[in-house]
Amino acid sequence: MVPEGDYSLSNKWDMGRRRLEALQQVLDSQSQASLKPYLKEGGHFLEVGPGLGSMSRFLAESAGENGKVIALDIDDHFLAEVAAIAPQIEVIHEDITAYDPGVDRFDLVFIRLVVMHLTKNDNYALIAKLARSLKPGGYLVIEDYVDGGNVNRFREFGKIDAKLPDYVVDAYHRMSKHIDFDQGYLLADMMSKAGLVNVDAEISYKRVQGGDNAHGRLMYLTFSQLEPYLKVIPEHDTLFPLIQAAWMSPDAHWYDHARLVSVGQKAPEIPGQP
Repeated sequence: MVPEGDYSLSNKWDMGRRRLEALQQVLDSQSQASLKPYLKEGGHFLEVGPGLGSMSRFLAESAGENGKVIALDIDDHFLAEVAAIAPQIEVIHEDITAYDPGVDRFDLVFIRLVVMHLTKNDNYALIAKLARSLKPGGYLVIEDYVDGGNVNRFREFGKIDAKLPDYVVDAYHRMSKHIDFDQGYLLADMMSKAGLVNVDAEISYKRVQGGDNAHGRLMYLTFSQLEPYLKVIPEHDTLFPLIQAAWMSPDAHWYDHARLVSVGQKAPEIPGQP
């Protein structure tokens, strides 16, 4: 049970590791493909919110023996494990909204599924701070979920019970005061205002299948962790078991979260100019 007002998806939940394992399986392939153009041997990288550290491992492998990865997380539950992945990784237990990343320090800053939780923060100031921390020519890459509550994503659940699609959408609206599925659409504008160049953003959806796979487990575990927020939904006691069974059924299909990847670059130095 998560107390009202606390972060609703804490890693300290008793099944937090299982949920993060499923999340990595769902996200990592696309995240790695998104980052590859911006990585280099010997690079210095900052990852915010490393979770179990799968992307920290990828960044360390990309940086090589002479590179450096700082993995920063406000939740220290798995940070010791992340630190043990590779000698290039340094972990920092800190809130990114308070942390000073310095100036001209990183070749890449990567943030995945973090900004969407910073609903009470001045995220324009945060992006500006991270932009300053980039070396000339360095990149800021932010990946977030957007549009969590689109009923059309869950239309097929109506075959199980006509009320299920609306139940899931209601769940997204109630799950936490700390999740904003519209925040991602502002990131490219924030990057431009912070002075980054070559700003771009790309969104993608994927139709997925339920069952004992990463997508099914992720949704089942996420709804399990968030259930304290969902009990106020009408007919919750009847509909919640149905949606949990649907996530784990190979006969169920839905459209996964829309993933928005936003990229901005600090202007490269021009030879001969101060």
